[in-house]
Amino acid sequence: MLSSTLTTLQDVAFDFKYADQHSVNEDQRQKLPPAILQTLAYFDVFNFALTDWEIYKYLWVENLADKNVSYFQVREILINLPQAAYKDGFYFLAGREELVPLRKERQIIAREKYKRARRVAIFFSLLPFIKMIAVCNSLAYDNARAESDIDFFIISQKGKVWTTRFFTTLILKFLRLRPTNKTKQNKICVNFIITKDALSLQPLLVENDIYFKYWLRQLVPLYNQGDIFQKFIQENDFVARAINNSAPLLFFNQRKIELGRAAEFLKLILEKICSGVWFENFYKQIQLKMMPVNLKAQAGKGTAVVMNDCILKFHEQDRRQEYRDLWKDHVAFKNNQ
Repeated sequence: MLSSTLTTLQDVAFDFKYADQHSVNEDQRQKLPPAILQTLAYFDVFNFALTDWEIYKYLWVENLADKNVSYFQVREILINLPQAAYKDGFYFLAGREELVPLRKERQIIAREKYKRARRVAIFFSLLPFIKMIAVCNSLAYDNARAESDIDFFIISQKGKVWTTRFFTTLILKFLRLRPTNKTKQNKICVNFIITKDALSLQPLLVENDIYFKYWLRQLVPLYNQGDIFQKFIQENDFVARAINNSAPLLFFNQRKIELGRAAEFLKLILEKICSGVWFENFYKQIQLKMMPVNLKAQAGKGTAVVMNDCILKFHEQDRRQEYRDLWKDHVAFKNNQ
């Protein structure tokens, strides 16, 4: 908790230099309150209270003509927002004080899950063709429940998406870490893999897809070879048009995985051995034969399940439209109070 707080203070330091220049003008007094309310309402859907810095970091700016908003401008509006309440350093929609102890509890849970995530990611980083491993979904923003699994988003070498899934699945089965119908707690779920020549995920958006944009904004890279994560962020710049892009991305050094020379050499050898196209085709055929019929039937009928040689996305229970509608209902309800 202390280390993340210090990181936050260091990151906002740039904003303090210009505090006098960041007074709220009349136009922002009209437009910032709805943006802050939309941000609070989105996280309320997931029972998550926010610090003022996090509200600034995740500010929903899609409807703002001027997206260059400072931390101080957000804070000045926030402390006077009638729909918001404050307790123990956290903001939330008025009447939702129970989110504060829940936030603290889940942050402790998330800390332990990150330890497991990093241990598994170290194994994965040694596998051939894996270029990036990131934690995603609820764990990415410290909102993990005790019974939840750990979700990974992976970027692989071009033409090696099926090989990557084969090896990661094999390791998880060997370690008995794949989630099952009976238990998901602390299991590792690799349900989203793309290749580095298919970094743009904009084609996967649904209408008014607030969930997917926040999903992208909250990714936490553990292993990042050759700055592929930065390239991924650039390719998905549509997120910056919807969510504040002024706050710097946080990289936690204690979670970062860096391979030594021996490990890099081993990875290179494995890539040479498995470089043939026939390897990829072989692993693809094996997995397609073993894949559940209902999963294959759902592929190609939307953006929930996608299976091709560049993207493997297995989100059978795609609730993005449900979350979008809940978010809109939360905003409307608070506006009408």
